[in-house]
This record gives sequence, C-alpha cells and structure tokens, in this order.
Amino acid sequence: MKQISFIITFFALSIVSSNANEYSLTKELNMPRNGDKPTYHVIDFISFNDTSNVWDYSATQISDVAIVNKYSFYGDTLLSRFNGENTTYRIIEDSLLCANVASQGKLLNFNRAELIKKFPMVANSTYGEHFYSEGTIDHNRYLRQSGISTTHVKKGKLIIPDGDSLQNVLLVKNIRYGSTIINRDYSNSFCLSNDSSIISTDSIMWHLANDSITFCQEINQWYARGYRYPIIETRKVKSFYYNNPIDSISIAYYCSPYSQAHDLASDPLNEELRLDDATNVFQSNFGDIANTKSLNSFSNNSFSPNNDENFASSLAYDENCNIKLNETSNNININYSSQPDCIVAVTLHNSAGALMWQTSEVARDSQGDISYPTHDLVAGEYLVTVFLKNSQYSFKFIKK
Repeated sequence: MKQISFIITFFALSIVSSNANEYSLTKELNMPRNGDKPTYHVIDFISFNDTSNVWDYSATQISDVAIVNKYSFYGDTLLSRFNGENTTYRIIEDSLLCANVASQGKLLNFNRAELIKKFPMVANSTYGEHFYSEGTIDHNRYLRQSGISTTHVKKGKLIIPDGDSLQNVLLVKNIRYGSTIINRDYSNSFCLSNDSSIISTDSIMWHLANDSITFCQEINQWYARGYRYPIIETRKVKSFYYNNPIDSISIAYYCSPYSQAHDLASDPLNEELRLDDATNVFQSNFGDIANTKSLNSFSNNSFSPNNDENFASSLAYDENCNIKLNETSNNININYSSQPDCIVAVTLHNSAGALMWQTSEVARDSQGDISYPTHDLVAGEYLVTVFLKNSQYSFKFIKK
C-alpha cells in the first residue's frame, strides 16, 4: 500500500539525545502512580489540520464533559481505566508496554507488546517498535492487528486554554500505523496463535503491505515540567480501505496544571520542580533577596513561615507577616513587620507556576502594608509569597 512506504523509510529508528541537563520525562516524574485519578476535560473543537503544530490553545473552549483516568498497580502491571476503555500495561526496566486492551465488546491481547514510552524521554529523540495483537469483537468475531508504533519528542512553549504560558514543554508524538483483519470462522481463525513466525518483523511488514484495511492513529501529548500527566492530549484516528480513507475521528483533552497540582495525591518530586521554577523566576528579577529555605509545599492546605530552630534563633528582629484575601474589595492585603531598611519582596504565581505579579519596597519603618487587586485575575488558584530579610511567607487562595 502507498501509505506504507513512508513508514518503512522512517522506521530506521535511532535515539538522538539533546543536552542531558535539559528537561526530560522520567519514570520518577512522569510514570502514572497507583491511585492517581487525573481529570481530563474535553476541548470543544473537533477537527485538527496538524495537531503536532498546535502549541497555542488559548482560543479553545473547555466543555463541561470531564473524564477521570484511574490508575492501579499490581506488581509490574499498570491498569488504566479511561472513558470505557481498560488498558493493561507492563513495566520492563525503563519501558512502558501495552499488553491488553478491553473496550466496548473488544478484547485485544498483544502477543508482541507495543512500546508506549521509553524513559528517559528527551527532546529530539525517536524510538519505535513493531506490535502484534489478537482478540475478539462481540465474542463471535476474531480480530488481528499488527503494525508499527513510532514516537518522536520535541520541545517548545505551550499556551494553555486560560492563556498562561508553560516553558520547556515536551511534545510526545506517537503514530500507530497498522493493519486490521476480522475473521468470523473460529476454526480457521488466527486468534491467540502460538506461531511465533506470525509476529516476526517481516510478517508484520507483510501484513501492512497486503491487508486491505489499515488504520493510522496519532496521539500527541504535551508534558510540562513539574507535572506528571500531559497537560494537553489530542487523538486522531483514520482508517483506510484499499488506500481510501473511510473514517476520521479527532478529540482533545485538557488536564489543567491546577488539577494536577492540587487534586492528585502528594507529588513531592514535581512539587519541588514547580517551586524551584517559581523561585528562579523571582531571583531573575530581584536577585537573591531572601536566601532562606522554605518549608512550604505548594499543595499543602496551609502555609507557615520557616521555623528552622537554628535559623530562628539568629533573628535580630521579630519578623511577621499576615496575608489575607479580602473578597469584598477583591484585594490581597499583606501586613508585615521586619527590620527597618530591609527589602520586602512579593510575588504572585498561578497554579501553573507562571509569575503574574511582583513588587518590592524598602521597609522604612518596622511595619508596612502592601495591597494587590485581584479582580483582573482569571478563576483559579494562586500562590502569594512574601520575602523578608530572614524569612519567607506563603499564602494560597482561590479566585472564583
């Protein structure tokens, strides 16, 4: 078939790694965890010209439809339950492999597992594998799928639906190209064949070149630094019958940074990355004003100042800070007491870690007030951080 030629040419796969210090997807930061339930909202647009080139989703609308992906671990087996489809994955060293898919009367078992992710994943890397699966449809028809799964990773800036920009985002682009054969005759079926030759690379390539029905599935996932699950995910499926496209389905999902930062179970590794990014943004604008270690966690229900015993005893002045949200006046009010002439700095970040506002002043007296209007902020959760001479205070609030 004509569609096969570019796949055969492309499948001379190699991994080309960029700078090892750049952001990459890893098992520790991006492998699903037992009990996690990320919520995906359906994006209100259907057709994509080329999803791999869409990095700006600021103009999209989010529908009221929300789907939860539930993850469960059993040893080295990961089970995903998403939108009526149960997918079983196997974890072998640094690879995540698809072993079984059950959905709406269809059951597919992968005799030759499909490579889904190979960690670590860095920008400009490419990998892939042949896959072969057999199973049933509606318990009386027998299904075989075989093909090639390829993945390419590239880096860019993603603008999410609320308009915030996320830097150092990795786009993981996966293309599954395969053939589908359906057989109603059980006695002559190929279902769960023990013949290893049928799942060899040469055999799979023969099926791709000769079977009459083929499909192409494209999945794009945008991963942002500090978040375990993709922020945006798009899926496009197209079927071919004797080289003619007969079906095309597209859908897109949005798993907001706010949801991942606050609705999932504690994720210390990613929380540390988000806070480090926020600190770097602050220091690039103010310098190292407050060289203190914060004991705060972005996902805690409350925040407290640094209470390191050795550090607290060295304070020459009592430093205190009170941060409140006045919902009547739509203001954040900050009252502080500190050593005179110290620099007081304030930052406001959204849940994606983007800097929304910053200011600083010199404390002429031992006490001071700073206020910031919040009526122009979009709905969501925000983090206010106040840096005094020897301590740091944080406060999170929800703008409704």
